[in-house]
Order: sequence, then C-alpha cells, then structure tokens
Amino acid sequence: MLDGAVLKKRKKRLKGFEKEKLKKSERDKLECELELEKIRLAQFEKQLEISNATRALANTSQATEIVEPGSLTDNLKSLIKSVKTLTIPVPVRSESFNLFFHSLEKAFQNKSVPNELKAEIILNILGEKVNNLLTYVSQEDLGDYEKIKQLVLQEFEPTPPRMPE
Repeated sequence: MLDGAVLKKRKKRLKGFEKEKLKKSERDKLECELELEKIRLAQFEKQLEISNATRALANTSQATEIVEPGSLTDNLKSLIKSVKTLTIPVPVRSESFNLFFHSLEKAFQNKSVPNELKAEIILNILGEKVNNLLTYVSQEDLGDYEKIKQLVLQEFEPTPPRMPE
C-alpha cells in the first residue's frame, strides 16, 4: 500500500508539473504573440511617419512652386550655394574643366536642379572667369546651359605645350 500511495503522490506531482509546464508554454506563446504585435505596431508607426513625411515634402515642394518672386530668388540662392558646396572648386588650369563640369552635373542631378536654372547657376559659379565670354553670347543663349558649357569648354580648352625649336 505504501507503494500505491507513493505512486499516487508521484502521479499527482507529475500532473502538477505537466500543468505548470503547459501554463508556462501558453504564457511564452502569448508573450511571443504580444512581442510580434508590438513589432507590427512599431512597423505601422514607422510607415505612418514615412507617409506623413512624404506628404509634408510634397506640400513643401508644391509651396515652393507657388512662391512669391522674392522667395524665388532665395530659392535660387540656396540652390547656388548647395550646388557650389557639392561641386569641386572652379578650376585654375584649363585641363580641369571637364572634371569640373562632370562634378557640376552630378550636383545638378543630386539637387534636382531644373533646366531653366542651370545656366543661371553656372554663370554665377564661374563669375569673373566668364565675363569676357558673355560678350559673345546672345541673350537667348544665356539661358541655355549646354551652349554656355560648350562655350566655356572651347574657351578654356587645354592646348598642348609647344616644343622649343
């Protein structure tokens, strides 16, 4: 009988352990589900932030398109400043102008500069270097970036050094 009583106690303990193990397993499962829901919520919040930021950016870009004349010059000034920052300095040697224009066009692309402003920006950046060239350019061509670029490259085209005779 002692053996039967001991077996009953052991069975009870085993059932208690099984119940405890099952409860712990269910608790762990619920905690995992809770963590998953927290992650989903955080992901949803981030998507909402991105959506709000995109909407705000779209509103800002629309607002800059419908600007007052004074703020358009401010926008141009800030574009000139940021393009200057992203571009290598204006070359001193004529051999470097191709690299300068490559760098400038990368900056234009990076800042999404509209074609209408490119000529104005390049004339502003080159400054005194192109003052004498402006006499050869018609008023119509002053707004054409490609024509100004070609003119500058022709003017500052590197010439091979002459060999002494």
